[in-house]
Amino acid sequence: MKKPDFPPLSLSCVPSPFSPEAGLIAFQGLLLISRTLLTDQISRIEARAGRHLIAQNFGAFGRGLAAFAGVAIPAAAVNAGLKLFQKEIALAFQGRLTRRLHAAYSNNRAYYSASVLGGLTGADQRITEDVEKFCACVSELYSYTFKPLLDVILFTRSLARIMGYKGQLALYGYYFLSAAALRRLSPPLAAMTAQEAALSGAFRAAHARLVGSAEEVAFNDPPSGASERMILDRHLSRLLRHGRLSAFQRFAQQLAVSFFFFFF
Repeated sequence: MKKPDFPPLSLSCVPSPFSPEAGLIAFQGLLLISRTLLTDQISRIEARAGRHLIAQNFGAFGRGLAAFAGVAIPAAAVNAGLKLFQKEIALAFQGRLTRRLHAAYSNNRAYYSASVLGGLTGADQRITEDVEKFCACVSELYSYTFKPLLDVILFTRSLARIMGYKGQLALYGYYFLSAAALRRLSPPLAAMTAQEAALSGAFRAAHARLVGSAEEVAFNDPPSGASERMILDRHLSRLLRHGRLSAFQRFAQQLAVSFFFFFF
């Protein structure tokens, strides 16, 4: 049987610059730029409205409120559109990547090697839940990296008119030092997430193994039933222990972030 020519995994989500997925990402980029510009405009309107209110210039304050209402409507539409397109990108990635995996999984009896010969444990979870989580994380990665960079560029220009470039350099220097300190204090979140996924998959695989071997276990019950219960409880204890440790480490990280960026 001829082995099909599959595209590399790196091109499975966005195969070309002219693919529908690339178009969704480009449109999301336009929404991110619009959101940053609208946020800057809203900040200026709020500043002017505050000055007019302090000066008791109620006519100008009313016009500021009207301008704020006019900008808030497209801003709300942009925010809703960002969430919609982020979900659309995640679904597009999931559909393309899952079809790619289906083609490889159903070719050359790979499903038989994975399920019967033990070539791949938890293939059902990897193709369904893990792919969904991966695509959701990748869809968030673009907006979470592109928008902060865009905010820094545009807001730097706006703040330069108020506090000058020297004040901005001092502020950015403090943020860089704080970020370096937080990096040293932060737990390895990527490794923690991978370990949590592995423990969750092992717990599910233990239950799946019991379902597949239910007949053999039943004929050897009660000793086999007690052994299977001990195995399931052990997997559960590992998952819960890791969850509590992960929650405490995230709490410590959030505490450090609040200390560095809110109280200084």
